[in-house]
Amino acid sequence: MQCFYETGRHDVAISLARAILSIEPHNPCFANNYYIAALLNGSNQKIPPGDLLGDYTNDFIAYNWSVASESTPTHAWEKDPTIKSKLLFMDYRFRKLARCPLFISDDSGAPQLNRQIHKLIITFGRNGYRCNDVQVAGDTNISRRHCVIVNCRDDVWLYDLNSTGTYLNGERIEGKVPLIGRNIVRIGNKEFNITSDQDGLI
Repeated sequence: MQCFYETGRHDVAISLARAILSIEPHNPCFANNYYIAALLNGSNQKIPPGDLLGDYTNDFIAYNWSVASESTPTHAWEKDPTIKSKLLFMDYRFRKLARCPLFISDDSGAPQLNRQIHKLIITFGRNGYRCNDVQVAGDTNISRRHCVIVNCRDDVWLYDLNSTGTYLNGERIEGKVPLIGRNIVRIGNKEFNITSDQDGLI
C-alpha cells in the first residue's frame, strides 16, 4: 500500500485498504492510510475522517485531519510544500499505539524549559502556528510544520516534513530516522535534547 501511496496511485491504495478493513475493521494502520489516500484522491477536498470511517479515529488520523483542516495553512495542495509532505503514512509497526513519556529540553539549559510530553505525535514548527506542540522562534528558516516525533513505546522516530532542514546529532535527515537514547535535534539555530530517559537530559 505504501508503494501505491508514494507513487500517487491513490485509487489503488484506497481499494487495497478497503479490502483489508473489510476483514479487520479496526486496524489503525489501514484506517489511517485509507484516509490519507482518500484525502489526496479527493480533488483538494477537506474530507472529515467521520465521512469515511464513522466514529473510528486514532492519533495518526487526528493529526492528518488537523493538517487537512487547518485554518492557517502550513502547506499547499499543488505546490511546495504540498499537503502530502505534511501527512503521516502509518507504518504497521505503530499499530499498537503505545505511547511513552518523552523528555525535551532546549539548548538554553533553563530548568523551566524542560518538558515531558506524553503525546504519540509531537509536532515542531515555526513560532505562532498553534498546530505545533513545540514552537521554534525564527522566520522562514523554520518551516510552519517542520518535523514530528512519533513517540511509541521503545520505538521513537523523527520525521522531517519537507522542511528547511532538520538535523539529528549534526547530520541533516531526510524522511524519517529512529531516535535511540539521547539525541540532539536542531531546527534552525535552536537545539533540543530529546530522550525517553529523564536522567539523559542531565
